[in-house]
This record gives sequence, C-alpha cells and structure tokens, in this order.
Amino acid sequence: MIHTVKKRSKRQRSRTKSPHTPTRNPHSDRRASEPPSTSHTPDIHTPNPFESPIREGIDALYNSSASFLVHSSPLRAETVMIPAFSTFTVSPAMKSLSDSVLDEPPATAREEELQKAVLYWKRKYRILKEQAISMQSSMVLNTAYCNRLRAQLAAQEESRKRTSKARLVGDGLPRLLTSEAFVNRVEAFQKAVDEKQKQQKRSKVVKLDRAGMKAEWEKLNSERVEHNNRVHIQWKEDCRLWDENKKQGKAQGPRPKWKDVWMAPVPKPWLLTDKEGSADTSGNVGENVEATVDDLSEPEYDELGNDGDDGEEDEDED
Repeated sequence: MIHTVKKRSKRQRSRTKSPHTPTRNPHSDRRASEPPSTSHTPDIHTPNPFESPIREGIDALYNSSASFLVHSSPLRAETVMIPAFSTFTVSPAMKSLSDSVLDEPPATAREEELQKAVLYWKRKYRILKEQAISMQSSMVLNTAYCNRLRAQLAAQEESRKRTSKARLVGDGLPRLLTSEAFVNRVEAFQKAVDEKQKQQKRSKVVKLDRAGMKAEWEKLNSERVEHNNRVHIQWKEDCRLWDENKKQGKAQGPRPKWKDVWMAPVPKPWLLTDKEGSADTSGNVGENVEATVDDLSEPEYDELGNDGDDGEEDEDED
C-alpha cells in the first residue's frame, strides 16, 4: 500500500517536470471567445490641416521685420514697424450692362444652364467685392490706430528717459517708512517733482510760442530790409539832385532826410510779452527794456541792408 503511493507521487512529479507536457490555462477558452479589448489600443493622431501652415507662418514671422508680433519681449516704438498696407481702387457697385441680357428668358435648356452659371459667378463676384471693401477699410483703420499707438508709445518711452533719478534714501541708513518725518519728505519730494514737470511743460509751451513769434518777426523784418534797400537807392538819387540844384542856386526846401523815408525796425514781440522776464532781477529787466528801446531808435545804414544814416550830415537850406 505504501509502495503504490510512492509510485504515484513519482509519476505526478515526472508529469509536472516534463517540458513537452502543455500547461492548460483555465481562462484561455474564455479569453479566446471574447473580442479584443480596445481600452489599451493607442490612439491614432489625426493631423490638423491648419497646423502646418500656421507653424510655417509663425516661423516666417520670426525672420521678418514683424518678429515683435511673435516674440515675448516688450514692445518698443523703434522696433514696432508694421509694413505699409498698399490700398487698391475698388469700383462702386453699379448695374452692369449684361443685367438686361440676363433678364430675358432663355430659349433653350443650354442657355438656361449658362444663364444660371453666369448669375452664380456674378453673385459670387459681388460677395467677394464686398468682402474686399470691408477688409481694406478695416486695414486702413487698423493702420491708423497702430500708428497712433506707436506715437503714444514713443512719447511714453521718451518721458521715462527724462524721469528724475533723485533718491530719498541714498546714505544706506535704515528708515522707518511709516514715520511722520519720512512721510513728509516723500510728500515734499513728490510735490517738487510735480512742480518741476509743470515748469518743464510751461517752458515747452513758451518756447514754442517764442519760436512762432521769431519766425513771424523774421518774415516782417526781411520785408522791411528789402523796402529800405529800395527806398535808400531813391533817397541817394534825391540827395544827389538836391546837391546839384543847391550848387546852381535852385534847391528848394531842406535836403531829404533818411529818417523821413525809412521804415522803423519791427519790435521783437518776445521781448515785449516775455512773462519770464518779469520774474528776473531788475538788471535783466532793464536790459530787455533797453534792447526794446534801441530797436525803435534810428540805426545806421550800410551796404548790408541795415538802416540808418549814410554817414553824411543832413544840411538844411540856408
């Protein structure tokens, strides 16, 4: 009895150790009957037809003058240079001469097909024309808007360059930012900065006004000099004739005087209406007044067109 059991155990061990004996899987039949699962099937990537052109356009922008549109760096007025948009002439919507022909009823089926085709293309052309007009008007408005933004950006950058670099704390010592003394210093500093900016704006306005006054004065002064040059020639001729008549005893009246025919200098308006001069010292105000009075006096005349006497003393008739 014991010997028979041992033989069975050896036979079982030989069956498990034999490599030719196939191993039966209890779940094999069930898996074979089930359809293949799609849960672990990798997804097939469908390419986007618009992805490649967009990527190519972005790469082209990186190498163009409009690269600032795709870069993450801040915009600057000197780098924002949008290519100029060239407009084209679009004719207004008018009734075509062929409309009367298309209104006639077709005689054959072929003519009806051709008429429908012509009407289709005319309708499509009208739609494309309306879209072109809308796109061109939008581009013109966007260009004007971008130019204005660029001007404002340039002005903002210029104002930042002129920002004061003064410091409230420059000695390296600690400060209690909430203390009354430091708050008063900050308020005084901000008030001084605002006053300086206002003064700069007023000076800029005064400078522009003064430039306009000087341009107008130069124009009037050049006309005055030309007039005096012409009158001086005639005055010299009158003086020569009067001298000849005096030698012959035929002179009548006094000798012609230059101050009777010349045109006085035009006063300089920026000296008369200079508001800054009233805030200067008394010496500066005196200099401005003297300069203005000198302009109204009779200057000397030379060959360069300056006014005044010719060096000869006016002689009255004895």
